Amino acid sequence: MTIVNLEPRVKKTKSRKNKAVVDEKSPLIPKTLEAGSSGFDDFNGASFSGAVFNLSTTIIGAGIMGLPACVKKLGMIPGLLSIILIAFLTEKSIGFMMRISRAGNLSSYATLVGDTFGKFGKALVQICVIVNNIGMLIIYMIIIGDVISGTSSGGIHHSGLLEGWFGVHWWTGRTFVLLVITLAVFSPLSCFKRIDSLRYTSALSFGLAVVFLVIAVGISIFKIAIGGIGMPRLFPIITDVSSVFELFTVTPVVVTAYLCHFNVHPIDNELEDSSQIRGVVRASLALCASVYLLTSFFGFLLFGEATLDDVLANFDTDLGIPFGAVLNDAVRATYAAHLVLVFPVVFYAVRINLDGLLFPSSRPLVLDNVRFAIITVALVAFSFWGANFIPSIWDIFQFTGATAAACLAFIFPASIVLKDRYNIATRRDKILSVLMIVLAVFANVVAIYSDALALIQTRFEEFNGASFCGAVFNLSTTIIGAGIMGLPACVKKLGMVPGLLAIILTGFLTEKSIEFMIRISRVGNVSSYGSLMRDAFGKSGKALVEICVIVNSIGVLIIYMIILGDVISGTSSGGTHHSGLLEGWFGVQWWTGRTFVVSFTTVAVFAPLVSFKRIDSLKFTSALSVGLAVVFLVIAVGMSVLKIITGGIGMPRLFPIITDMTSIWELFTVVPVLVTAYICHPNVHPIANELEDSSQMNGVVRASLALSASVYLLTSFFGFLLFGEATLDDVLANFDTNLGIPLGSVLNDVVRSSYAAHLVLVFPVVFYGLRVNLDSLLFPSSRPLTQHKLRFASITVTLVAVIFLGANFIPSIWDIFQFTGATAAVCIAFIFPASIILRDRHNVATKRDKILSVFMIFLAVLSNAVALYSDTYALIKKNKTYT
Repeated sequence: MTIVNLEPRVKKTKSRKNKAVVDEKSPLIPKTLEAGSSGFDDFNGASFSGAVFNLSTTIIGAGIMGLPACVKKLGMIPGLLSIILIAFLTEKSIGFMMRISRAGNLSSYATLVGDTFGKFGKALVQICVIVNNIGMLIIYMIIIGDVISGTSSGGIHHSGLLEGWFGVHWWTGRTFVLLVITLAVFSPLSCFKRIDSLRYTSALSFGLAVVFLVIAVGISIFKIAIGGIGMPRLFPIITDVSSVFELFTVTPVVVTAYLCHFNVHPIDNELEDSSQIRGVVRASLALCASVYLLTSFFGFLLFGEATLDDVLANFDTDLGIPFGAVLNDAVRATYAAHLVLVFPVVFYAVRINLDGLLFPSSRPLVLDNVRFAIITVALVAFSFWGANFIPSIWDIFQFTGATAAACLAFIFPASIVLKDRYNIATRRDKILSVLMIVLAVFANVVAIYSDALALIQTRFEEFNGASFCGAVFNLSTTIIGAGIMGLPACVKKLGMVPGLLAIILTGFLTEKSIEFMIRISRVGNVSSYGSLMRDAFGKSGKALVEICVIVNSIGVLIIYMIILGDVISGTSSGGTHHSGLLEGWFGVQWWTGRTFVVSFTTVAVFAPLVSFKRIDSLKFTSALSVGLAVVFLVIAVGMSVLKIITGGIGMPRLFPIITDMTSIWELFTVVPVLVTAYICHPNVHPIANELEDSSQMNGVVRASLALSASVYLLTSFFGFLLFGEATLDDVLANFDTNLGIPLGSVLNDVVRSSYAAHLVLVFPVVFYGLRVNLDSLLFPSSRPLTQHKLRFASITVTLVAVIFLGANFIPSIWDIFQFTGATAAVCIAFIFPASIILRDRHNVATKRDKILSVFMIFLAVLSNAVALYSDTYALIKKNKTYT
């Protein structure tokens, strides 16, 4: 008989005089006691070297990439001295922690602070660990994205490895690359339940960091030998008080670089001889300080004033040495691989602390597979989202380093010593603790003030153009709209495999069609889709594209309102009523009805949002809307994973059901939905016109499409997986059923409300393109719309009224998808851009471009003609049956 020990792990060590140390959140898998079987009993404790590898890997993460920029701000001498000083203070603070832990018989950082300051202290340290470590995981992903896919800084583009090797493609984009790495590498590595299981990847990661360092140092020494490097700046440049304050902005970066306090107790708990932990800490800090000093010295020496916040991005330049390109690639590839292997070590502490904060009284996390899976998926997804929308690692260093990291590294340990519950602190300890707190608070307050001052100055500067991130947010918001709700139904019609492939193919064709538009626009010096068509086909071409944009945009905005009505007030399909949020919460009332809800939303929300006259003004609502879409996606994916774990989901249908010719024709009805899902062409020119560096527009398009395709693929896969053959045309309406999971009704409401809020924020971005095109069609020779208040107000009110009426009288989003997608949308997305290439007035199209354009037009016309035929046939058949 197998006896499973479900009690928390009890660890006895010689150095602790055989006192039992109980870790209520122990990460270790419980031991299985069975005659003749050792099971997990084979694990007798981690070795000294394994502990050093794990702690060193925790330390040497993203900080190494930011330290050369710190030396650039401070100058060589103060910069290197600050690295040594913080290492010394870090060793002292960890020493304080371990000494008090021994006295109090405590086995985690959270319980240590809780022992001194109660439950509030314990919760505070858990929150700080979560905030700091999520920030670090996002930084790791940002650096990996910079290395593999490239980055832009100060108007200069630094190409990534894939872009340098294969050129610019959709699959070399940051979002797609990070998605693949997240699913293929981060997810498996994050599933280990014991930190010592990572000792081999930690050893490998540290080895890769050393390889990176050796190559970087070798390059610098070679450059010095050939006289290619001058004397570096030894001291900071100080011109006024602001420049003095700015020096303190390096403090959060240096503090974060050494932060490892959250993993000291887990490593100590698994150490075979816990008396060695002090030696482990000193060895790790000495090793890491050496790496940091060498990297900072030679990094700043090599690139000087051109050193970027992420120095790894500097390694795409011509260094003027033999095999320079190969060495650059080796430096970046080795450190990217290092960060991939660091990820799970830092992730381990995030998961444990988040679980301890949310479920303080539950059984150990490793004993609850469902809880373990949900927390893991949610954290990985959130890190992925942050890495795609936060522009620079310096931003996160400043935020986490000046808040959570400073508390974890110095303020909490020093406060514990000053409290001194066990009367073991010396006078010297208390003086040093006061110094730590004063230094940490002062330096980080000044750093926050300096950053805030710079932000305020930037905020009040004259608008000189939209940022890359703002443009990506706006274009992504244009794309990720109603299509996401119809795509699971497309996968239902096509089957899982053809459905997902169709989403990828449509994304690829969309990227090429927009690339055609941008290329011809630059040559012809045109600034709108209408002007582009007029340049190619005259006034009739301009009018035609404006009519199509108007028809498509009105249809899409009506879809948004219909979905909002479905979500908030409910809908009926196939004789089944799916209740909305208000109906589910308060029952059937006059104020929960569709007309009242949509009227209220139109007047109170849509009307103010559509009043902005510049599309860049919507970048913040766009960023929030994309975030809400990701929240919806994360929860939906989490639900599906939980259902899979509990055995509540069977094998999905992989291919379509074909019984006769009609069923084949019916497959083509998904084409208008797919086309409409990727429509963003009318807003490409307005976004490009406001972009600070218009040469970045192709990158904006690729980043937006890669992000949107990732969201579409995940939503379609997990949406069809979750609901199967019961998937509705608007999959959001499916989230009113009992899914048979804990807190199912609450999660259903969160999914629906988050996506409804997303659509509310998408509405003004699509509306912007609609209003501009209608004004251009009706008043082609008038002064700009933003300068004529009466015309602006009249067009805005009229369009909102038409959309409102359509949303109240059209029954289903599928009807509009079929009408607009098979007519206006397909023209905007493929037929018009391909026709412009075939016309080729400026002689810039290649033979390959023209072949692809012919293919686009043929595919668009054929598939949508069949879709229209199938819909018409189905409608006639339905009417005959009804008669």
